[in-house]
Amino acid sequence: MTDQERPEDASTQIDPPAPTAGLRVIGRYRLERVLATGGMGTVYLAIQDHPHRAVALKLLTRGVASAATEHRFKSEVQILGHLHHPGIAQVYDAGIHDDGSVSVPYFVMEYIPNAKGITEYADANELDVRERLELFARICDAVEHGHQRGVVHRDLKPANILVDTSGNPKVIDFGVARVTDSDIAATTFRTEVGELVGTVQ
Repeated sequence: MTDQERPEDASTQIDPPAPTAGLRVIGRYRLERVLATGGMGTVYLAIQDHPHRAVALKLLTRGVASAATEHRFKSEVQILGHLHHPGIAQVYDAGIHDDGSVSVPYFVMEYIPNAKGITEYADANELDVRERLELFARICDAVEHGHQRGVVHRDLKPANILVDTSGNPKVIDFGVARVTDSDIAATTFRTEVGELVGTVQ
């Protein structure tokens, strides 16, 4: 999730931004509610029809989408299919949604129910220094798994690390990852000068 995205607060209803007003279905996924929203997109809790399961679907903001972004997302499933690690939220699918006026990229990833951001989790559970370092080491192991397969997260920050109810960390949002393997990079995409990927800060 990108900067300024926030988990849904039970006391605050987050309205989906344009172009998703009134949107209920994207491909094989039925949108249920907004989980988080930010500068690069909106994350929804969605239900996949087959296999039947809850997933997190991230739809890019209309202004963020571009021809280069579309290409990035079309390549994403093959790239992220190499990442299988308990510390990385699995990406299941990616595609392009045509809302009638513009094509908007989206990707579908593992839904982590009742998860907390890593900072919130550490504070809520009053983790001491040793426990925080142990959690950090597990995150490093997950990130290294991506590095060994030629994938760099590019937007790694506390907001992109969730902890589930069992205390297991999950790195999310590898959707802006850059492939560092030269053979793949030469045939898929590269970041152009002036193109911003990830959180501006």
